[in-house]
Amino acid sequence: MDTLSQLPFYFEDALDTPLRDGYLPPELWHEILILLRNRKRALINAGLGCKRWRDFVLPYLYAVVTVNAYWQSKSFLAFFDFLNQHTTIAGCIQELHLAASIYEAQLCDYDLETFVAILPTLTSLHTLSMKHLALVVPKRLLRRLAADERFPFVLRKFTVTGCRSAEYTGYLDTFADFFSLFSADTLHVNGLLVPGNISTDTLEVELADWLPERRVSTNNLVFGERMYWTPNQTDIDLHGFFARLLSPEGLRTTSSTIQPYRALTAQHFHNFLRLASAQSIVSLDLHLVTLVTYAWSENRDAVGRALSSCKCLRYLRLDIPCLFRKRPADPGRSILGPILRLAPPTIQVLGVRVVNRSSNFRYLALWDLPEMDDLLYPGRGALFPVLKRVVVELDYAQRKVLEAAVLPVLSRLRAVGLLTVIVATAPLEQDVFLPAL
Repeated sequence: MDTLSQLPFYFEDALDTPLRDGYLPPELWHEILILLRNRKRALINAGLGCKRWRDFVLPYLYAVVTVNAYWQSKSFLAFFDFLNQHTTIAGCIQELHLAASIYEAQLCDYDLETFVAILPTLTSLHTLSMKHLALVVPKRLLRRLAADERFPFVLRKFTVTGCRSAEYTGYLDTFADFFSLFSADTLHVNGLLVPGNISTDTLEVELADWLPERRVSTNNLVFGERMYWTPNQTDIDLHGFFARLLSPEGLRTTSSTIQPYRALTAQHFHNFLRLASAQSIVSLDLHLVTLVTYAWSENRDAVGRALSSCKCLRYLRLDIPCLFRKRPADPGRSILGPILRLAPPTIQVLGVRVVNRSSNFRYLALWDLPEMDDLLYPGRGALFPVLKRVVVELDYAQRKVLEAAVLPVLSRLRAVGLLTVIVATAPLEQDVFLPAL
C-alpha cells in the first residue's frame, strides 16, 4: 500500500481513485519535512497528531541525533538504553554525533561494547562522529566480532576528534583496534590523544617500531587541524600512524592541514605519502596554514616533494590563507611556483583558494598569481598538458574587491577559457569543485 494512503486526509472513492482535494504527492511531503528537519518542535507537534503522522514524521525527527555528555554524565547510558528499547527510532537515525568533556574530572559513562552492541539496530546510519571520548577496546570484543558479518560497520563518513586512549600503554593498538570496527568511505581525524606528557621523540620511536595487527581501508582520508589540548594529554603523529594502519593502494583522495609552527607536518605528510602508496591517490587537498610566516622555505619544498610522489594525481587544491607579513620581492622566495613545478604533469583540475581576511589587498601580489598565469598557460612545454580547469575560490565577504584585484592578473588563463571563479568555501571541502571520483 502506498505510504500516502495511510495518512488521515487520504481517501479513495469507489473507483479506487484518490480524491485530489487536499492531496499532495509524496515528493512534496518529503520536501516539506526536509525543510522542517532542524525545527524539532514543529516535527514533534506534527507527530502528536495521530499514529499515522507519527510514523511518517519519525524518520525526519530522528534523522540527525546529537548526544553531548559534557554536563550530563549519564547521557550515553540513557541514550543507549533508549535505543535498545526503541529499535524503530534507532532505525531512523542517519547521522549520530557523540561528544563528551575534555576534562578527566567529567569523564562520561561511554562504553564501546555497549555502543557496538546497538550498532546493528542503526540500519540507516551513514554518518558518525565521536568527540573527546575515552577509548577502551577489549580483546574479547574483537574476538566476538571477528565472525560477525555486520562488522566492520559500514559508514559513509566517520569523524573522530580529540578521542583519547584510556590506557597509558598500548595506545597505538587501542586506536588501531578502534578504527578496525568501522569501514568508512571518508575518514576525518582531528587529533588522537595519549594520557600524560610524553615527549615527541618517545612517540616517534614507539611509532617507528609499531606494526598493526589489522589494517583499515578508506577512500578519502582527511587530516584535520592540530589543536592545543589539555596539559596532561599528548597528540600522536596522525600521518605516521595512518601510514602504517591503512591498507596499501586503498586510498584515493586525501586532505591535510600543514601547520609548520606546531611541528614539521609538511615533512610528516611527505613521509605519509611515501609509506601509504601515493601511486593510488588521484585527489589531493592541502590547507597550508601560515606557510610563509614559519619556516616557509623548508615546508614549501616538503610540500613539493610530497606532490611529486603522487604520479597519478588528477585533482589538486591548494588553500593558502592570508599572509601576515610582506615577503621580499624575490622570485626565488615564491610559494605556488616551486610547489607547482614539482607536481606531476597528470593534473587535470587545479584549485587555489584566495582569502584575505586582513582586507589589505596590496598583499595579493604575494600570492604569485602572475607566475601561475604563465606556468599554467597551455601550449608546447606546458607544465600540465592535460589541464582542463583552474578554479580560483574567492572569499565571499570580499568577493567583488578580490575579483577586481585577481582576475586581471590571470588574463591569459581567462582568455583560453581555463579559469573558473567561485565563492570560497571552508578548507578541506573537496566536493565543491572536484568531480566525483
